Amino acid sequence: MVVVEHLECPGVTNVTQEQCVFTTLRLLNFNMYAAEEKYKISFRPEMFRVPCPKGLEAILYFLLTKLDPERAKMELDPCWPTYDAKRDHTFRKHVFNWLNELSRDVVEGVNIPRINSSLLTKASGTGVISLLQSLSSLVLANSIKSPELKERAGNMPRYHAQKPHLNLATAECLRLETEALKRMITTKGAETAVLRSTWGETARNISEGIESLTRKRKVRVKCVLVRVKCV
Repeated sequence: MVVVEHLECPGVTNVTQEQCVFTTLRLLNFNMYAAEEKYKISFRPEMFRVPCPKGLEAILYFLLTKLDPERAKMELDPCWPTYDAKRDHTFRKHVFNWLNELSRDVVEGVNIPRINSSLLTKASGTGVISLLQSLSSLVLANSIKSPELKERAGNMPRYHAQKPHLNLATAECLRLETEALKRMITTKGAETAVLRSTWGETARNISEGIESLTRKRKVRVKCVLVRVKCV
């Protein structure tokens, strides 16, 4: 097993780099459950404490596709997924060249570390975590600047310093939305409680039914044995 140092996430206490990486991946909508189902790998912060090339490839493919969809479509898609040695080699070659291009400059305030090609095949240790933390931070910073996110941010309620009377309307809108969310959560909670109660009752009935059938079977077996002895 590879020993990974307890590297803390810069600016955050009691949080490791591993946890920072996976928190950023979630913010970027990386679906852990779907990825686990697809690649048959457990995606968790500690996964790169042992070699996990397929897991690293999946995360790098996701991040680079988010960073530059057009380039990923041209360079990565033709060799993805990597189901044989040739496609695997081609994929790692493109990723290696792409990452080292990014490492030449500080982009969006993020410095991508320069890597050796062996890191992509070894796929474990602090080098992988540092790479993923830098790359995921770059992708997140790039995503924040996307037009879609800017449009959504522009529609959010804001504080109006020059028009104080609008702040009351904004506060009222937020209050009403909060109340609506509270009602929805309460309703969902009640529905969940009913379902849990129904399932509990059903489970008890099934369990009792199985026990009853088991007892009847035992009685029948005893009757058969008695008849055999009598014969």
